[in-house]
Formats: sequence, C-alpha cells, structure tokens
Amino acid sequence: MKVLLCTKSFPPVVGGSSFLLYELLRHWAKNSLYVIHGINDPPITGTHNLPFWRKQIKVFYNNKVTLKVQNRWPQIFLILIKRKIRQTIKQQKITHIYAHYPNAAFVVAAYLVAKEKSLPLTIYYDILWDQGNDTPDSRLAKKYEKLIVNYAINRFAITEFALSHLENKHKLSFDLIPHTANLEFIKNSSNSEKEASIPKFHFAGGIYDNMNKDSLLRIYQAICALFDDFELELCTNEIPSEFKGDKRVKQRYYTHEELILSQQSSDLLLLPQAFNSKVPEMIKNNFPTKTMEYVCSGTPILVHSPEDSYLTYVAKKHHFGLLIEEENISRLKEGILLILKNNSLKEELTKNAISFAKQRDSVYWSKYLLERIKSNH
Repeated sequence: MKVLLCTKSFPPVVGGSSFLLYELLRHWAKNSLYVIHGINDPPITGTHNLPFWRKQIKVFYNNKVTLKVQNRWPQIFLILIKRKIRQTIKQQKITHIYAHYPNAAFVVAAYLVAKEKSLPLTIYYDILWDQGNDTPDSRLAKKYEKLIVNYAINRFAITEFALSHLENKHKLSFDLIPHTANLEFIKNSSNSEKEASIPKFHFAGGIYDNMNKDSLLRIYQAICALFDDFELELCTNEIPSEFKGDKRVKQRYYTHEELILSQQSSDLLLLPQAFNSKVPEMIKNNFPTKTMEYVCSGTPILVHSPEDSYLTYVAKKHHFGLLIEEENISRLKEGILLILKNNSLKEELTKNAISFAKQRDSVYWSKYLLERIKSNH
C-alpha cells in the first residue's frame, strides 16, 4: 500500500496542522507515504522532519508568487497540484489518496484526481470548511465539499463537536481522530525544578484577534494586578503592541525540545480562547494544538475560554486545567492565586492532565488511521 498525502502545511513547518500531522505520521514506515504540500506564510521551519518523499508545489520556483496565487487564485493553483498528483500516482504507483484540510486547493485537487483515477480517498477535517471568512479558498471549499464528502471512503473530524456538526450537515457518518500527544515527554516532566524567585507564566502559539488575543490580554491584566514582578513568556512569532514596552514580557524562540523544558519549568501555562471573535463558530469547534504539549508538562494550566466552546467542554470533562469561563479579570485573579498557592489543586490538575494525555497517545491514533486506510483499500 502506498498513500499520497495532499495538504498545505507539512512538517517541519511550524503550526497547528503541521504539528498534528507530525504526531500522526511519525510512526509510519518510510516507504508507506508520499507527500504533496504547499508553503506557509511566513515559511517558517522547525525541527520536526519526517522521512517521507515529498514535493512542494511552487509557481515559478518563487515563494512570494506561490503565496499570491495560492491565496488569491486557488482555482489556478489546484491545476498545478493536480498535475503533480497525476505524475506521482504514475511514478510511485500510489494506491490511496489522503487529503488533509485546511486548504481547499489541495483537497479539491486530491478529490478530482482520485475520482479520475478511481482511487480511494480519505478526508480529514482539521477545521470546519464553513468556519473561515469569505475568501477565494473558502468559496472553493464550499463549492466542492458535498462532492468530496460523498466520494470519500474515510471521513475524519478532529473534535466531537466538529464530528457532530459534519454528520448533521451531510447526513453521513464521520469518525474521530483527535489531537494527539507524545507521551515520551511525560517521562521527563519531573526533571525540571521550577524557579522560586518570581512567578513564570508561559504561552506558546500564535496570537490572533479572532482566536485568543482578547483573552490573553485579560490574563495579562490580571497578572499585572497581582504581581509587580513576574515573567510572561510568549513563544510566538509576533507580539501584539499591548505587550510591547513591558520588560516583564519576554518573546522567545525555542526548538521543540527547549519549548517542552520551558513549559516544565513554568509556574502556570496559559490556554486562552477568544470571547470576542468574528468567527465564533471556529472558536466553538477549535481545540488549540498546544494543549497536547501542556498536558504532558507536569505544570498546571489556566484555561480561559467561552462556555460554549469545545475547549471548555473538554477542560470540564477531564479537569486538566482551572477553567475560567467569564470575561472577568477578578475571576482570573482568583483563579491564578488559587493555582499558585494550592499544592493539592496543582497535583490534581497535573494528574488529570497526564491521564487525559494518555487517552490521546499518538501511537494509538496513528495506528488507527493507518488501519482504517488499509481496511478501505
């Protein structure tokens, strides 16, 4: 069996989709997977290399031109992707196509060639297709979504909320493959001693208006009200202007191994989601990828998320973090102090977090995905 994966973001690019794919696919044999992928904006690379054959689609071998075509004219971009898919199928004797959304051009191209060549298709919804703004890519996705879902042999969704939404929308069955965890990091979670001088707060990931910025700022305001001296570590590409000028806020760039060690040596990990978002359906169904690192760290987690979101649902169900569901700085202050001062609560939260991580073991879910593809060959 030879599987061709078509997706925009693929390791070692840094980002949610890339990290998700890394954990799912790093357990596969080298000759079992071939990859056709795009480029990211910005084209940041990390350390998560995978050994599979790959081909990156570029227009005139130029990143800027490729990004422009990819974002503005996905109908043209998918023509290039289709051509490369056909070539790869012929050269590598591909027997199954796996399309991983988000990015319509790659998924639509995968579907069109799979149908043309009578090959089985697996589709995995990283996010919902109707969560995005009115862009050329989202319009392309909506045009083909029903056709693709009806054709696919395997249909996967990333959360229980997304699964329910898709089944109600399409009147077809979907299966769950959630965000997964690397349990190897749990073994080292007790190796790092936490600093006792000033409290260290940690956030990792992108900071976006529609995803988490308002909640992160609210947490920051609560921390400022509680402490004169602290460290707020932001492991992100761009710091919003509201944080600049505060010497207590540190922007840091780490390798993945360094990031894990920093999380283990922090006093509190911050997991915010936006309350004031222009895409509330995305917030409702989203689950921050960084959560799966956090729950392995042995460090308590502060979850600040709207009550109707999937993140809130999971945090309540598994109690892996202290949850604040209100846009209320006073409640955040109370929660921060409670975690920092209550050792029994810390132990309870971190124990629950590791238990949750073990339910999301990437080894199990990787094998599940591969077996599903094999059984529907």
